Amino acid sequence: MQLQEMEEKSNQTSNSLRNLIAEKERLEESYTEEMKKVQSAYDCLRNILIVHGNSTLQQVGSQITDRQEVQKTSRQEDIHPEGQVAENRALKQEIERLRGKIDIMKHEEAELFKRMEAVLNDFEEKEEMIQEMEGLNIPSFQVSETFRI
Repeated sequence: MQLQEMEEKSNQTSNSLRNLIAEKERLEESYTEEMKKVQSAYDCLRNILIVHGNSTLQQVGSQITDRQEVQKTSRQEDIHPEGQVAENRALKQEIERLRGKIDIMKHEEAELFKRMEAVLNDFEEKEEMIQEMEGLNIPSFQVSETFRI
């Protein structure tokens, strides 16, 4: 009778262990898929930010170049000194406005990276949970060894 009970407990432990291993593998697969999705989203977002940043810088550069051209032509037309002062003031204001836009874009980019970091931290926590589960499986192997005959 005792032998049968021990075999039954051993079988139950083995089945439980198989179920835990299958669950662990499923969780690892799910985690891997999620990490692939996060990495893909991160890469896509990074590319968008790079393209957006480059296009914005190009726009700012072209606007400054346009303003310089206007200033150069207006000098060539011998505009009155009052007009030049007003134009210079307007150009300086435009430059300050564009600098403000760039600062805002940098701030938005920083917030976006903070959100991405939070998502990555969440996945790291899940990975730690999986590793802890793996740690729990080790005693299960030891338990099954104690029931061997």
